[in-house]
Amino acid sequence: MPPDDYQLVLSHLRIAAVMLRCAQAVKQGPLRIGCLWSASDRLDNALRIAIARRINLLKRIATLNACLDKLDRYAGEGDSISPAFEGEIHIVSRIPGLSTSRLVRSTMYQSQPARWHAVDVRHRPEIDLTPGGLMRDVENDMNHTFVSKTRAMRGFSGLASRLLRRYAEDEVLVQGVTGANRLWFSSSIGIVDRSEHCFDVLRVRAAALGAAPLVVHPRTDRSGGSPSNGQTGGNCDAVIPSLPAATRLDSFEVVAYQPTRLTLRVDVPSAGWLLVTDTWSRRWRVTVNGGDRALFRGNFVFRAVPVSLGTNVIDFQYDPIGFPWLLMLSWGVLFIVGAWSGAATAVPVRAFLHQTVADLAFRRAAAR
Repeated sequence: MPPDDYQLVLSHLRIAAVMLRCAQAVKQGPLRIGCLWSASDRLDNALRIAIARRINLLKRIATLNACLDKLDRYAGEGDSISPAFEGEIHIVSRIPGLSTSRLVRSTMYQSQPARWHAVDVRHRPEIDLTPGGLMRDVENDMNHTFVSKTRAMRGFSGLASRLLRRYAEDEVLVQGVTGANRLWFSSSIGIVDRSEHCFDVLRVRAAALGAAPLVVHPRTDRSGGSPSNGQTGGNCDAVIPSLPAATRLDSFEVVAYQPTRLTLRVDVPSAGWLLVTDTWSRRWRVTVNGGDRALFRGNFVFRAVPVSLGTNVIDFQYDPIGFPWLLMLSWGVLFIVGAWSGAATAVPVRAFLHQTVADLAFRRAAAR
């Protein structure tokens, strides 16, 4: 190892030794944690530098032994570090300790522990969402809704569409898609295009009625299809203002609620349409009372399905594209790349080991 690298390794070990002494002096608290973390980081850097250059094994062992001897000497009670240098390192070693103290302050001091204990009480480790019903909050409470597996209308997700964000920003519309009851029924629907202008018309109508009417959009994928029994027209200015407000359903049961499945039992007063305020995707499939039904996009971002008078058992299931074949392909490519990389590096490593063994044999023969 070149002399400069050797001195750099010793410098890292000196700092590590001082930080270990700092940790010994501070019996507890975040400062001790910071000192220990810094010492570990310095030791890791020293070992990385020590093995970075490909030298023969005997020189490497000699270098590491010398470094460890230095560490023992500097970590001892009677080390020979100058007072000025030791004072400087003590100042540097306190920086990560104080930073750690600042980071963990919200969980260790003041009134924050009560908040974290409340979050811990609400923690649900299982993925099944059925116990929480259809409950959805407006905000995600700084990601704390992830702990309780509670849905949130607004969060830090970059996957939300523009219309979904606009839905969350409207005071009337967001009330209809949050809370424990967010199922809507209507026997009168409008069939309109999915556009920003039509959404603006829906917002105006919802503000006037106190609740949104139910509109459905024709499907644009290969299955095609258009909902029936509704007022049709590309001119939403004429269709939406004549629609009545949808009715919130009070009689329903959440049979199963999982990331890829939602099963509901609902009672409706007449034949009509049910709006389930979970987001729509073309890969969702739905059955009503055991029979396949077409699933449409309702109110721009949610799911709308026709239902019959009385009790309806509605089962939504998500069918991802290419599962599990795409997953197997992804892992297969990763395995092939890893095997190829391992085979490519096997030859240099084997040559290095052969050279090391040859050096050992030569030195033993020379020593005799």
